[in-house]
Amino acid sequence: MSLIKIKHYTKDTLSQEVADQLQQLSPNSLTPYFQQYGTEPDRVAHCFTVSNNEAILGFALLSTLHDMATLHSVFIKKEYRRKSLGQKLTLHLLTTTVRFGCKKVKLETEKSQLNFFKNLGFVVTKEPCPKAQTTHFKLENPCPAYFISAYKQTQIENQQKKSKTTQPLVLSQDKTIYNFHDETQFLALHRNMLSQAKRRIWIMSNAINSSLLKDEQFSQSLLQLAKNNPQAEIRILLEDGKAGAGHFNPLINLAQRLSSFVEIRSLPGNSNNFSEWVTLVDFSAGIYRKTLSSYTGFATYDNQLIAQRLIAKFEDQWQFAKPSIEFRRLAI
Repeated sequence: MSLIKIKHYTKDTLSQEVADQLQQLSPNSLTPYFQQYGTEPDRVAHCFTVSNNEAILGFALLSTLHDMATLHSVFIKKEYRRKSLGQKLTLHLLTTTVRFGCKKVKLETEKSQLNFFKNLGFVVTKEPCPKAQTTHFKLENPCPAYFISAYKQTQIENQQKKSKTTQPLVLSQDKTIYNFHDETQFLALHRNMLSQAKRRIWIMSNAINSSLLKDEQFSQSLLQLAKNNPQAEIRILLEDGKAGAGHFNPLINLAQRLSSFVEIRSLPGNSNNFSEWVTLVDFSAGIYRKTLSSYTGFATYDNQLIAQRLIAKFEDQWQFAKPSIEFRRLAI
């Protein structure tokens, strides 16, 4: 296949010639899209085409509203599918959303496309609900900037090692060590990693009201794990069992609903406080913050040695912890 080009258009820059070609590729996609998203205040509608020798092979429709992007459609001609065009186009979109200043990218898709988007850093935020007669999964890429940097790093390492290409940020496959330097990256890595948990989630946190434990996507990951694995194990170890316990917290309500899965313990008052954050997912993945005073640390998706060290840190504290009186009181 000769050189592939990706071009960007808005409603004002899209020529009639290109619009006609897109209409032939996928009738009734472009016009309703611009009618719906091209007139909404502050929302900008974008169209990206992927072409080969001036022939359009596919396109994507994306809209941006402030710091949020929504991917509405990715379409590749049938005879050009399974040639990585969809992947290249979507990666280009993610890179562009970073340039636009977007902090998240969301979309809805059918089950058949789940793995495609998961391999590009998207995580499931809501599954279809038969009662509500919804058939699509809702997904989001919680930090496109971090994913793109991680993807580039993985590609470079694959080339240097001349090894089999691995997908970045995939549990039990990606052996890269990812460093994070702020809360946004810290939360993005958690949203991505926890959504892939199949056996267990262990977290050692300073308090119940920490930003992660209040995150909606965190609760969704716990629900998904409990739903998919009757033997799932969820442990939350808190340094302070009182801080934030008197206020509404989604984790407390969730722990009451999933009492056979979720166990919350806190350290007794006379114990030595811990200063680290540890997250463990299944048996080879984890996230580590050396100090609770800053969002600096690393994450690994497949490293048995590091995971064992993090497990030891967790279990050293867990053995002295007890079920919190505050949480028992709230459960009554």
